[in-house]
Amino acid sequence: MTGAALLRFARLVPALALLAGFPLVHPPAYAREATATAVIDWDYRPRPRMAVDGILWRCAEEDCTASIVDTPAAAQRACSRLARRYGRVVRFETPAGALSEEALARCNRSRR
Repeated sequence: MTGAALLRFARLVPALALLAGFPLVHPPAYAREATATAVIDWDYRPRPRMAVDGILWRCAEEDCTASIVDTPAAAQRACSRLARRYGRVVRFETPAGALSEEALARCNRSRR
Protein backbone atom coordinates (compact mmCIF):
# COMPACT_ATOMS: atom_id res chain seq x y z
CA MET A 1 0.00 0.00 0.00
CA THR A 2 1.44 3.39 -0.97
CA GLY A 3 1.63 6.33 1.37
CA ALA A 4 -1.25 8.14 -0.37
CA ALA A 5 -3.50 5.08 -0.24
CA LEU A 6 -2.69 4.56 3.43
CA LEU A 7 -3.56 8.19 4.17
CA ARG A 8 -6.92 7.86 2.39
CA PHE A 9 -7.66 4.67 4.34
CA ALA A 10 -6.76 6.41 7.64
CA ARG A 11 -9.22 9.17 6.81
CA LEU A 12 -11.99 6.64 6.12
CA VAL A 13 -11.70 4.78 9.43
CA PRO A 14 -13.50 7.39 11.59
CA ALA A 15 -16.28 7.76 9.01
CA LEU A 16 -16.74 4.00 8.77
CA ALA A 17 -16.79 3.69 12.56
CA LEU A 18 -19.52 6.33 12.83
CA LEU A 19 -21.57 4.69 10.08
CA ALA A 20 -21.28 1.37 11.86
CA GLY A 21 -22.56 2.97 15.06
CA PHE A 22 -19.35 2.82 17.07
CA PRO A 23 -18.70 6.05 18.94
CA LEU A 24 -15.05 7.06 18.85
CA VAL A 25 -15.15 8.69 22.28
CA HIS A 26 -16.87 7.14 25.27
CA PRO A 27 -17.87 9.33 28.21
CA PRO A 28 -16.60 8.00 31.54
CA ALA A 29 -19.09 5.73 33.27
CA TYR A 30 -18.90 7.78 36.46
CA ALA A 31 -19.63 11.14 34.79
CA ARG A 32 -23.22 11.61 35.94
CA GLU A 33 -24.51 15.15 35.78
CA ALA A 34 -26.32 16.71 38.71
CA THR A 35 -27.77 20.10 39.54
CA ALA A 36 -25.63 22.10 41.93
CA THR A 37 -26.97 25.03 43.92
CA ALA A 38 -24.73 27.74 45.33
CA VAL A 39 -25.64 30.61 47.63
CA ILE A 40 -23.15 33.45 47.16
CA ASP A 41 -22.41 36.59 49.19
CA TRP A 42 -21.71 38.68 46.07
CA ASP A 43 -18.74 41.02 45.75
CA TYR A 44 -20.65 42.50 42.81
CA ARG A 45 -23.81 41.52 40.95
CA PRO A 46 -23.14 39.57 37.73
CA ARG A 47 -25.59 38.91 34.94
CA PRO A 48 -28.40 36.36 35.52
CA ARG A 49 -26.41 33.85 33.44
CA MET A 50 -22.68 33.47 33.78
CA ALA A 51 -20.10 30.98 32.57
CA VAL A 52 -17.44 29.93 35.04
CA ASP A 53 -14.84 27.40 33.94
CA GLY A 54 -17.10 26.11 31.16
CA ILE A 55 -20.14 25.70 33.44
CA LEU A 56 -23.23 27.82 32.80
CA TRP A 57 -24.70 29.16 36.06
CA ARG A 58 -28.19 30.68 36.25
CA CYS A 59 -28.65 33.10 39.11
CA ALA A 60 -31.58 34.77 40.86
CA GLU A 61 -30.79 36.90 43.90
CA GLU A 62 -28.07 34.99 45.80
CA ASP A 63 -28.98 31.50 44.54
CA CYS A 64 -27.29 30.06 41.46
CA THR A 65 -27.83 26.68 39.83
CA ALA A 66 -25.84 24.74 37.25
CA SER A 67 -25.44 21.25 35.88
CA ILE A 68 -22.08 19.79 36.95
CA VAL A 69 -20.44 16.38 37.01
CA ASP A 70 -21.66 14.67 40.18
CA THR A 71 -18.40 14.00 42.03
CA PRO A 72 -17.06 15.54 45.25
CA ALA A 73 -13.97 16.85 43.42
CA ALA A 74 -16.10 18.56 40.75
CA ALA A 75 -18.27 20.18 43.44
CA GLN A 76 -15.23 21.47 45.32
CA ARG A 77 -13.65 22.78 42.10
CA ALA A 78 -16.87 24.53 40.98
CA CYS A 79 -17.29 26.08 44.44
CA SER A 80 -13.69 27.38 44.45
CA ARG A 81 -14.04 28.90 41.00
CA LEU A 82 -17.27 30.67 41.99
CA ALA A 83 -15.68 32.04 45.16
CA ARG A 84 -12.59 33.22 43.31
CA ARG A 85 -14.62 35.08 40.73
CA TYR A 86 -17.76 36.37 42.48
CA GLY A 87 -17.55 36.28 46.27
CA ARG A 88 -17.85 34.14 49.37
CA VAL A 89 -19.88 30.95 48.85
CA VAL A 90 -22.25 30.58 51.80
CA ARG A 91 -23.71 27.21 50.76
CA PHE A 92 -22.95 24.75 47.97
CA GLU A 93 -25.16 21.72 47.46
CA THR A 94 -25.59 18.81 45.04
CA PRO A 95 -27.99 15.85 45.23
CA ALA A 96 -25.23 14.04 47.16
CA GLY A 97 -25.48 16.69 49.89
CA ALA A 98 -24.13 20.05 50.94
CA LEU A 99 -20.43 20.82 51.29
CA SER A 100 -19.30 20.69 54.91
CA GLU A 101 -18.11 23.79 56.77
CA GLU A 102 -14.53 22.61 56.28
CA ALA A 103 -15.05 22.14 52.53
CA LEU A 104 -16.66 25.60 52.27
CA ALA A 105 -13.69 27.10 54.10
CA ARG A 106 -11.33 25.46 51.55
CA CYS A 107 -13.58 26.72 48.77
CA ASN A 108 -13.53 30.29 50.03
CA ARG A 109 -9.75 30.33 50.52
CA SER A 110 -9.41 30.77 46.77
CA ARG A 111 -11.02 34.24 46.90
CA ARG A 112 -8.91 37.07 45.58
